[in-house]
Amino acid sequence: MVLFDLSFSFHFTAHLLYSPPCKDCLCRSTGIQAEKAIHENLYYIRQFVGSGGSVSQLKLDVSALKAGIGAPSGIVQSSNGDLYFASRLSHSVLKVAFNKVDGTSVVTRIAGTGSMGKGDDDVPATESALNSPYAVAVVEDVNGVVTAVLIADTNNDRIRKLDVSNGKIQTIAGGGEITDDGVAAIDAKVLTPYHVYYDKITGDIFITSYSGNSIQRVFGSNDTIATVAGKCTVSEGLGDEGLLLKPVSRSHASSQ
Repeated sequence: MVLFDLSFSFHFTAHLLYSPPCKDCLCRSTGIQAEKAIHENLYYIRQFVGSGGSVSQLKLDVSALKAGIGAPSGIVQSSNGDLYFASRLSHSVLKVAFNKVDGTSVVTRIAGTGSMGKGDDDVPATESALNSPYAVAVVEDVNGVVTAVLIADTNNDRIRKLDVSNGKIQTIAGGGEITDDGVAAIDAKVLTPYHVYYDKITGDIFITSYSGNSIQRVFGSNDTIATVAGKCTVSEGLGDEGLLLKPVSRSHASSQ
């Protein structure tokens, strides 16, 4: 018996993954849903992760539909079908592991303590506090095995990296005060990162700096950082090399 059909195509839209309370919400804000075509112009939608419980309380180490996943955002899927996402209000990063052989699943916390804080580096990721993480990205090897998870630790103004091999976490960008380009990423200022993207071709990391009105790039070759979009101030206006007004991920922007 197959309990999970991983041929579903996932909607990476903020109004599906996190919906503010309103009468026009398309779904519960505490679940992840997927759609599957059953006819050329007909779709249906169903919840397959999350029990629809409280947005601020988690229920973990249970199957996907029994889990309490809080307010999910920034979902990504690994090559083997597992899901990784941030649970903002629970200050955690969660993973849904699917077993395609026996049709089972389990939801676990892989980073964050569940309480808001600014955690230490070089400690187990589940013992290092996060502050309202908004998004994650996965790093995979040539065989599609996840080797690291990048975390936008949004209200701590930094990007964290979970090393899957040892379960430890470290800051790889942000936390500093330097605003110049070309400096070490860990010495740089990163303001309210809403999204993080890993370029598997170059090894570079792109960060949307919401409060900084910019997009920053961490070069994988030397771990330095540079602003690649949004370099001027509000008074200088918009246009080429101009200001980005509150950059977010495409999935977040699609609900605006």
